[in-house]
Amino acid sequence: MKQLNGAAIIMVLAALSCGPGGRAVAVAQEFATLQADFQRLWLAENRDNDGYQELVKRFLNTSTPCRAQARALQVGMTHRDPTSTLEKGASTVKEFAANNIHWLGHDSFKLVGQKTVYIDPYKVQTPDQADIICVTHGHYDHCAPEDIAKLQGEHTVVVAPADCAQEISGTVRVIQPGQKLNIEGVEIEAVPAYNINKDFHPKANGWVGYIITLDKTRIYHAGDTDRIPEMKDIRADVALLPVSGTYVMTAEEAAQAALDIQPQITIPMHYGSIVGEAKDAQRFQELLTGKLEVVIKQAPAQPDR
Repeated sequence: MKQLNGAAIIMVLAALSCGPGGRAVAVAQEFATLQADFQRLWLAENRDNDGYQELVKRFLNTSTPCRAQARALQVGMTHRDPTSTLEKGASTVKEFAANNIHWLGHDSFKLVGQKTVYIDPYKVQTPDQADIICVTHGHYDHCAPEDIAKLQGEHTVVVAPADCAQEISGTVRVIQPGQKLNIEGVEIEAVPAYNINKDFHPKANGWVGYIITLDKTRIYHAGDTDRIPEMKDIRADVALLPVSGTYVMTAEEAAQAALDIQPQITIPMHYGSIVGEAKDAQRFQELLTGKLEVVIKQAPAQPDR
């Protein structure tokens, strides 16, 4: 990221001024970009953010008609995409996370939008018809062919790394880290997922997390991973992060990863089944209090098998 000092930022803010009937929308968009990028820079360098807060305060309290309009527009424009531009949307990211992202236990999620997307279905209780199924890696609790079959219809597309793809029937697209697919308007990007201080998920295996863009919202599912350097390049509105430790990040490591990513909402996963407990999610939430919004989802009870 290009580093901006305080004087340079003030000059940019000054350049955004406008007279009556001017560029209020542009001011709102540019200010949102500047605000998000400067905050991300400040947090990345672990600096106290009093200077940032003062800078924002000075801008917002400037009493010109255009900036007053910009403040009003910022309140009204509810959906911000990951490039920090504001646009009017049907719901906020928080509402999308509440209503369209369903945790099914462990690492398994159902995302509902212009298409229905499942990630790592495991111990599926209710048959459904998915448009897309994304699998992060070949372990049995993520690549579960019998559970995938319960969600497959005639047109379902499964996206998976090679070692899992060979176990699944139907329409399957093989993916590896760094690749992108567009399936019927849903953008799917595979990103690295691996361990750095344990050997359960080697980087050499080419296993993945996903960034899935659904209804203009970018959802990052980290897969089974530690806090890895690539996370600082992730741009997402919602981050689904493992918190159990043992095979993946601990709650403490996951909190640091969330600060690296800076999503609007983060949701803990990978606990309550096989490994991890509710207290791991609660610890994750406590560590991010006042920094990021954490939503702890309730999963349906899973059958033993």
